[in-house]
Amino acid sequence: MTTRRQAMGYVSFLSPFFLSCLIVLGMSIVPPFVIAETTTNMATVLEELSLFNPEAMERAIQDLASRYPDRFNEGQLLAELKDHADRLKDVNAALRNSDAAAFRSAQAIVNFKRRVLLSNPAVNFNQILCVKREKPGLAANWLVNTSISKTTASSIGILSFDGKFDPLLTSNHFAGDLNLHFDARKSLY
Repeated sequence: MTTRRQAMGYVSFLSPFFLSCLIVLGMSIVPPFVIAETTTNMATVLEELSLFNPEAMERAIQDLASRYPDRFNEGQLLAELKDHADRLKDVNAALRNSDAAAFRSAQAIVNFKRRVLLSNPAVNFNQILCVKREKPGLAANWLVNTSISKTTASSIGILSFDGKFDPLLTSNHFAGDLNLHFDARKSLY
């Protein structure tokens, strides 16, 4: 089922669509203060808040702090995480009751997650070349892409971290198996 936001071309960071994107395109580092605010309504914030996992965030912070101690202050980030985790249940309940006062707290939690995860030096790009299909999914493991319906509407485009999908090519036929040229200026599909 497609949400209204996805139908308009926006995709939540860490959504299945985002994770299924195929090829990295850009190569510039995204600093935490440049990450755009993408959560604009309560339904979207609630959806993104449901993806916030404090235990997984703690493991990510510990890993990042051990790999990059000069960039990540583990104590400060864990204290910030604890604060957000303590408020998570109350903020979630308030948002479900359409409490506008909880909106800012929910945005702060979501933005904290983005700031920490996108500050990872391994994520040194800000755009992804990907395929968006009308009917998501691929063929079963024992089948090949030729078993996918030829009339599956597909779009090849660029997905940015603010969730905006800019289509480069839209087709009523299957588009997949992207091959990106080494300089990222050309692609075959």
